[in-house]
Amino acid sequence: MTTNIKQALSSMLNELSPTQLDFVAARILCQTDKEAADMLDTPVQTIYNWPNKQAIDEVIILCKRDALELARARLRVVANEAISVLMMSMRKRIATSRTKAANDILDRAGVTRKISNAVDVTSAGERIGGEYTDGQRANIINQMLAASTEETA
Repeated sequence: MTTNIKQALSSMLNELSPTQLDFVAARILCQTDKEAADMLDTPVQTIYNWPNKQAIDEVIILCKRDALELARARLRVVANEAISVLMMSMRKRIATSRTKAANDILDRAGVTRKISNAVDVTSAGERIGGEYTDGQRANIINQMLAASTEETA
């Protein structure tokens, strides 16, 4: 989040009442205004009637966007480690809980195999056509890694 957006968010938060701040905190955790209102034992109609409801919605969007950016940044950091774990597992042909965790991390980071007629190979969207078993996919990725290692050597 840029400094200007952070300053705007801070200014917007300063204008909210304590009840509205509680609602913002609850709404970030909930899917709907009604769920957040129920969490606070406040009638949802009270929330809808707030004269600054549109500003509150903007605050919620900014907070959720900031949280999402932070989560994505954290996933990018652990995705590198996950790739290393998968590479080691493929080379040694081992399956461990670390491999499962690495796959889960890559799935959440958006680096995942897709059930389709194409297999994503790189984050740039390069694809290899056809459907493959996990073993075939691992062999293709190993060949690509070996080729890239030879190019850098």
